[in-house]
Amino acid sequence: MTVTSRAANSTIPPVAVKTRMSKDINYYPSAMVVYVQVSHGFSPVLGASVTAVISPENGDPISLELLDNGAGSDIVKNDGIYSKYLFSFPGNGRYSLKAHVQANRTIVPQTAKLWSHAMYIPGYVENGKLKMNPSRPPAIKSDIQVRRGGFHRTAVGESFIISAVPMGPHADVFPPCKIIDLVARIEDDKVILSWTAPGNDFDKGRGSQTFTEAQNSATEAGNSSNVIKLSSAAPNVPQKEEHLDSSKADLYYVLQEKSFS
Repeated sequence: MTVTSRAANSTIPPVAVKTRMSKDINYYPSAMVVYVQVSHGFSPVLGASVTAVISPENGDPISLELLDNGAGSDIVKNDGIYSKYLFSFPGNGRYSLKAHVQANRTIVPQTAKLWSHAMYIPGYVENGKLKMNPSRPPAIKSDIQVRRGGFHRTAVGESFIISAVPMGPHADVFPPCKIIDLVARIEDDKVILSWTAPGNDFDKGRGSQTFTEAQNSATEAGNSSNVIKLSSAAPNVPQKEEHLDSSKADLYYVLQEKSFS
């Protein structure tokens, strides 16, 4: 049997889905990242529901909800690349990847923008002084968005191999993921820090506490004797804010998330 399909409207590009893993071969306890890129022509598709199904040779499949929120494993928010950490493996062997993408409406930015996998670096240290880079450009240059009908797509990715998974119960060796969306802004006499709290294991679950610390200069980073502890609180919501006195606006801020099993 031969099945032939074509677009309902030749002037509207189809929705395309591409999948990939961060590695082809992985050794426990190293984590992997699942990526699914959803595009409509040259534009990213926003707000889609993306689920990755990881199937081992033996055992039950693993279902992961992938996000495009600019936190955890996702480098840039709203760039159409949905991702999630994968670190729980039932055993050694070959695994397969399948992605299910669906949306009631197709939402794309009016202005198309090419993707970049480069991670944004907010600043650097030169001669003992902290120098800031220009602000990270948004993935969407225009607030105008185009909404079209919904869709459903299934894409099959390449297989990958997992080795060195121990037998029996696994020890808790996975830390919270790195905070990559820290933002500082000044309102009146306050400096407001906001970020997305990571999970207990990478971006899964919820860490027991978030420690916010400040230091007087970038060169003192890592020197515990110069740390000013600002807060220690359990993150009850994904987005957390910390209010500081504006006189401390020139401090070098260090965020650290510690989770306890």
